[in-house]
Amino acid sequence: MKQALLKRWLIVLLISVSSVLSQFALAHSSSNSFLLLTAKDNALIGALRLRVQDIVWLADFDRNRDLQLSWQELQQGQPVLQAVIAKQLVFYNATADLATPVAVNQQQPAQAAVCALQLQALRLEQLNTGLFVELPLQVSCASTIQQLHIHNDLLFATDTAHRSMLNLQQGANTFTAVFSPEQREQQLLLTPAGTSLDLLAMLQEGVWHIWTGYDHLLFLLALLLPLFVRKAKQQWLLPAARAVATQVLWTVSAFTVAHSLTLLLASVTQVQIDSKAVELVIAASVALSGVNVLTPIFSQHHLPVAFGFGLIHGFGFAGALRDLSLTPAAFLQSLLSFNVGVELGQLAIVAAVFPLLLYLRCKRYYQTLLQPFLALAIVCCGVLWVLERSIASS
Repeated sequence: MKQALLKRWLIVLLISVSSVLSQFALAHSSSNSFLLLTAKDNALIGALRLRVQDIVWLADFDRNRDLQLSWQELQQGQPVLQAVIAKQLVFYNATADLATPVAVNQQQPAQAAVCALQLQALRLEQLNTGLFVELPLQVSCASTIQQLHIHNDLLFATDTAHRSMLNLQQGANTFTAVFSPEQREQQLLLTPAGTSLDLLAMLQEGVWHIWTGYDHLLFLLALLLPLFVRKAKQQWLLPAARAVATQVLWTVSAFTVAHSLTLLLASVTQVQIDSKAVELVIAASVALSGVNVLTPIFSQHHLPVAFGFGLIHGFGFAGALRDLSLTPAAFLQSLLSFNVGVELGQLAIVAAVFPLLLYLRCKRYYQTLLQPFLALAIVCCGVLWVLERSIASS
């Protein structure tokens, strides 16, 4: 009687947790915008790209409340969107020393003149990371631009995970930067000195990407779980701690080497795979890896599976940087820096999880309840992602 009651409570708990996880699964996707600019004399010409899903936070487009945006609704909401952008995206041509720090919410730096921003009619662009609204723009300053300040408040108030990536071209020079809720002000010294790539920001974005990439995290966790404890012939097998550490190292290395090779391939050959297909395979890999925790389906081929799916995950890592439209040299440097960040973020997660799982694996409640529960939750998230991404790609 008690066992039956316990099973019922576990079922209720699994349904409740799966419901919560499904909200993450359905809500999560990388929230990026792109600011592409070319500088010449006293003007900047380029475009602002915003995800279609994100612009609803800036203007009321869905006039008929059918949860879908038509082309007519986009055109009708365009004036409001342009007014919001003009207010929250501001350019300054500064005469003061750029070394002077600027506060996050400080709109206008000292001794800086506001440049005029003109936005043109929006259009739709299909990029690697989804469907975007692109607004061509022109920025005109009173004098030649040498010390440029850009203040960007777009979407940070409603989405703390949002990142806005800047690519500014000046002749043969490339300048990159990343706007975030904590870094809404970017300062660029536009001189013939050379290329200015914010590689530290790209490294930080790599760490942030893996920490907020729930699909990548769940796949990695599902790969590690069977290495600590597994059931065989009604017995729980507990490999020695050193053996577990070795297997974890090999598994993480296989996954790391695989997606690093993919990133390198993406930078050297410019090879591209349909992003929707990549995201669908990543979701399927999460579901299958969760099933493998419950019942071994590829335990004899653990490393090849980690390597194979790692290749696919690598294409997912490269998508956002491709949408930044960098030159080949700048793309390679940014991608390598981004990859280092991904690896550091991944190692930090493994370092935190390893001692915890090593401790829990000896506990009966972990073996009979917690690990199966985690595996079922991972399977649920993977299946939900498969369904969501299948519908989105149809």
